[in-house]
Amino acid sequence: MAYKEDAEIKLTGKQFETILLAVNHGIDALTEHRFEEKTMWVKKDTGEPVNKPTKKQIEDGKVVQTIDIDGTFTKPTRYYGERITQQMIEASLLVNRLHKENIDNGIFKVEQDAEQSNS
Repeated sequence: MAYKEDAEIKLTGKQFETILLAVNHGIDALTEHRFEEKTMWVKKDTGEPVNKPTKKQIEDGKVVQTIDIDGTFTKPTRYYGERITQQMIEASLLVNRLHKENIDNGIFKVEQDAEQSNS
């Protein structure tokens, strides 16, 4: 690029917001959310969870391992795709840092939805 390193660029709030959203949407488009399977031990006869089954309980078949539905599907793991470039990461860090500064300085205010403003 041909911009001088110390050149200051002025943007309107709307222009900055467009850039902020575009950078974050670009990274999100290359990010995958996956649920990793978690398992748990339960008593075979009652289905009651067993936190730390003994070797004997396992060997005797008194406890069985099963999928932990809540543990598996509660919080996905984010995987950032290999197509995310260093410039995308740097741009995200930059615009999000500036956005935080704008919040701290009162330049950006969170809009309240109509229900909250009526109460």
